Formats: sequence, structure tokens, C-alpha cells
Amino acid sequence: MNDLDTEKQSGIWKKIRSSYTTNHDVTPSSLRLTMELTPNNSPREANSPGDTQQRAGAAKSKATIRASLACVPCRSKHVKCDSALPTCLRCRLEEKTCYYAKSRRGIRDAKKRSLINDPIAPPSVSPDSPVSFPSPEVASFDIPIHVIDKLPCGWSLARSSHLPDLNTASPTSLLFDLYFTNFHDTHPWLLPRNQLLGRIRSNPEPFYFLTSCVTYVGSLFSNAVSSEELREKAFSLASGSLPMTCWTVQGLLVLSVAAFGEGRLDLSAGWMDAATQMALDLGMQDKSFADAASDPFVAESSRRTYWALYWQGNMRAIREDSPKFMLSGVVATTELPCEEWEYQSGEIPQPLSMKKYTRRDPMGETSYSSWTHLIDLCRLSTELILPMPTLPPGLLSNTIDRADSRLVSWLINLPKWKQQLVDSGGAVDMVLFHAMAYAHSLRIKMQLPMEASGFGIRDLLTLGPLFKARDDMSFPRMPRCSSSPYPWLECSTALQAGLSTIGLFNFSLPPARYSPACIIGLRRAALALLDARMYGGSDSPALREKLDLLLGVLKIAGEMWPIARSIGNEVIDVLRELDVTSNRDSITQLDSCMDAFITDMSTSAVAPNSGIFSFPEPRTVEEMFNWSTGIMNMGL
Repeated sequence: MNDLDTEKQSGIWKKIRSSYTTNHDVTPSSLRLTMELTPNNSPREANSPGDTQQRAGAAKSKATIRASLACVPCRSKHVKCDSALPTCLRCRLEEKTCYYAKSRRGIRDAKKRSLINDPIAPPSVSPDSPVSFPSPEVASFDIPIHVIDKLPCGWSLARSSHLPDLNTASPTSLLFDLYFTNFHDTHPWLLPRNQLLGRIRSNPEPFYFLTSCVTYVGSLFSNAVSSEELREKAFSLASGSLPMTCWTVQGLLVLSVAAFGEGRLDLSAGWMDAATQMALDLGMQDKSFADAASDPFVAESSRRTYWALYWQGNMRAIREDSPKFMLSGVVATTELPCEEWEYQSGEIPQPLSMKKYTRRDPMGETSYSSWTHLIDLCRLSTELILPMPTLPPGLLSNTIDRADSRLVSWLINLPKWKQQLVDSGGAVDMVLFHAMAYAHSLRIKMQLPMEASGFGIRDLLTLGPLFKARDDMSFPRMPRCSSSPYPWLECSTALQAGLSTIGLFNFSLPPARYSPACIIGLRRAALALLDARMYGGSDSPALREKLDLLLGVLKIAGEMWPIARSIGNEVIDVLRELDVTSNRDSITQLDSCMDAFITDMSTSAVAPNSGIFSFPEPRTVEEMFNWSTGIMNMGL
């Protein structure tokens, strides 16, 4: 690594450490996409001037019962403790169990002194109390698993130095299973579960950080295991010094996605940058990196990791209206990943190069992996959509038309048989369906005015109709509503894309397993439907049903990811105010035109027929940078 790379990486780590140590808790705004980290109050600030709590060790006591000057939780994290009894201030603020270790000072008998050890859990724990202990699968690791409720049937607290069977599975096995059941299919760059656990057993040290990340994310899908200690452990490790390995890159990428879902945007961005820079320093963009692995599982995992960085980086650039990202200009020779079922079975085929895929026959019958389709979509976005904010006025509207045509072409050329596949649990191909959702989201994104991502849903809708209506009537079966006070068309590109996004959840796409990085696409879908609801001039039961479905998806996803809950609250607030306004103005006319259109969209195939796609007319520069006058007296 040259001096410039070292300096760049050092800067990234300093940014992460600074962000983490000064900003722990996050309160996502209910009306803004942009969420800011809020620093914790320090313990000194939280104490009142008259606080005269008893301090541990202050009272006169015998040596055998004397408490140390810091409680065990604070000592384990090497942070300052005020030693208050019965609970120190830091533990009170963090709502943790506070307990003190007995001191060995003053006991002359060495044998007695050796029997008094610092406990690893509060004394006198009842069977129903929370239990905390290191991970049994990785005995050399200090993974703080804190059981706060009864484990599911078939799981126990049994300690074992080896992987337990299903009848006596431990919390660590439960967390690994939860990760691979709920998170891996959507973010499939780690080794398959059995392969990963086998490597951890044989050589655990290189996987310490990755194991911390897996157990933390797995705990987000469980009510029985606390996430607090696991989050603290993973975040602390990620903000420190880490070995430069592919496993570290994977762990940082996992944490980046999870931190984004929890609204910790600064941490997410910092860990994404660190993971990407480390991948480049390792040379993961080169074919030779994967080829150097003797194990085909490891080679495939490294390919997936690089392209996952490309995918996540592309989505982040779209969210931030950035014309480029760290990998957008990198010439990558690493080959394309295979299908998930090939990866899991170990029957990994000869990988396909990007160069060969680019030269494919458009009329050919060759089938490509879902990863390949996703990467192709991201390359399209990088080429045409990301540069839009920097384009000269004369090229902007033409580029939007080109990009939308390319997106529609990408959608209608997806193999139908892949869209109909389900796994043993009844779920669809998660990579393919997330790619489809991303494509629909990009279509909506292009129809929004520039800089719209800096506004909340409520603020955007008060500015007027967001999406331009077509001037022609090419689709007589979807006519313009005569009652609409605005030139709004039911078959607008944005509404089609929004309905298509929501419609994906009718095809066994589990909301609980939806990637937090893609949840912003649901926000764009909500914008399109709310825009139609507000400016359509009439009510539509079918439209409201789709909004209810979207809210249900956001509610389920919000159980794990606060960012989904925040978007759901935005949508609910707007709908409530719209309902109040509608009742006040006595708008009761039902829209049969829109109902027919939505029903037609809902009963079509997974990928709608190309005939219902509307290719938007080129928009003027004024339309891209300005909104028309909206309904300002609606209280929104």
C-alpha cells in the first residue's frame, strides 16, 4: 500500500471513530429522509447539582464485601463509572443491570483470595432473569449474548465447545440461524452457513469481527436476545483497528447496511467507505484475487463481496444525489457471481466475465444469474442516472427518456421463469426481486424534481403535483379523470412504478426480509401514490388499499429497521391530514378510472406487460427544476 492509500484509509478510520465515539444514539426524523446523529448527554450533564448518591467503596466495610470503584459493565467497556449505589449513572442511562465485583484486597489467605473472582453476570440470577455468557460455538471469543426472554422451542442455554444439535441448540446457533434465514438471502455475500461455521471452528481468530456482526444482526430478528450488548460490541470493533481481510470487508458491509436501517447514517457511510477502500487495497476488483482462493466457496464469496460493494455504493449515490461513488470509475475484472442455489450446493459453475456478458446476444436464450441482472441494472444507473444532476440543460430531458427506456427494457427482458421460482420456505428469489424493486424506484426517482431527496414527504406534496402528465392520450383504456383540478394522468410513469413496487409483495416477497438499504424505494413508491391521492381530484378505494398494503409492509419492516418505521409514520401523517381535508371539503366522488387501472396492474404478471409502460415525453428544463403551484391551504 502506498503512502497516499495509507493516508486515505487512516482518514476514513478517524472519521468513523470520531463519529462513533461522539454519536451513539439516533433519532430518525419522522418527516425527513435526511437523519442526523444526536450526541448522548454525558454522565456529568445528566447529574443534578444536588445529586448525593452513595458511591461504591465510600462506606466503611470489610474487605470481603468491599465493591470496586467501577461496576463490572463499565469496567468491561473501559469507561468512567461514578460508582453510585445501587446503580451507577451510566447503567441507569443505558438501562443496564449494574453490579460490582468483590474486592480481593485485604484478604491475606491466597487460597481465599483466588476464590473471589469478578463475576461475569449479576449474582443470584433466577431462572427467569436475563442470562449473559460468551458464545459457546466460538469459545475463544467474547460475544456478549444476553438472553432476555424464553428461547424458541428446541433451543437452550446449554454450553458446549462444539456445535450443538438442533435439540439443544444454543443462543449463538439461534442468532446465526436468524441471520441466514432473515438477512443472508437479501445480502448473500458471506460464505454459506455451514461453510462459515466450519471455518470458525477450525480457525476462529480471523472471523472474530465478522462473528460479532452476524450475531448482532441476527439478534435484530429475535425478541429473546438483547441487541444492545451485541451492537455495542460490533460497533466498538468496527471503530477500532481491524485486520485487512476479505472477512473484515464483509463485516463492515454488513454493519453499514444494518446501521443505515437503524438510522445511523454517518456510521453507515463511514463503514461503507472503509469497506470499499479496504477491498480496493486488497485488490478484490481484480480477477486474480478470487482466482487465488483454493476453495471455490471462498472465491465465489469474494466475487459477491466486491459486487455487493458496487451495488450498495450505487444505491447510496442515488440516495445522496451524488454523480459518482468510489467504485464507479474502477475497471473491475472480477467475474460475475452465480445463482444462489448453485452457491449453496457447492456446484459453482465457471464464472462469467463482465466482458463476455456485455457481448451477449440480445436475442439469445442464455440464462444469467440474478446477481448478473442486478449488476447490469447498477451499471445502467451509474452510466445514465447518477450524472443527471451535473448534465447541461439541453441533455437532461433526453437522458431521462433514454434511461427510462433502458429501465423498461431491463424489466421486460427478465426471465419469467426466474420470477416464478420460490424456495423451500415459499419465498421468491430475493436478489432478483430486490433488483426489480430498485428498477421501479429508479423510474420514480427520475420523475422527481432535482434536490427532492432533501425534503420530507409532507413538504414535497405541499409544493404541487410532483409528476408530469403526458400530453397525448395513447392509452384510451386509462383516460384522464375529468374531475381532476390538475393535469394528472393515471398511467403516469411514477404511479406505474409505485404500484409495481408494492405489487412485488403480492408474490411472496417477505417484508421482514426486505433490505433496509432498499426501503427508501418504498418511500418513493409512497410519494407516487400519495401524489395521485392528493391531486387526482377524487377518491379511489383501490388506491387506498395499495397504501394500506404499503403501510403494512413498512410496519413489519419497522420491527427491525427504524428507518422503515419513520417512513411509515410520514405516510400515516399525510394520509390523516388528507382524510381530514377530504371530510372538510366533502369530497366523496369515487374514481372508477383509477380503480380499473390499479386492478389491471394488480392482476398482471409479476413483470407487467410492456404495453402498460408509458414512455414519458421529454421534459423541459423548467419542469425539472421547478414545481407548479400546489394546494397550499390543505394544512399539509
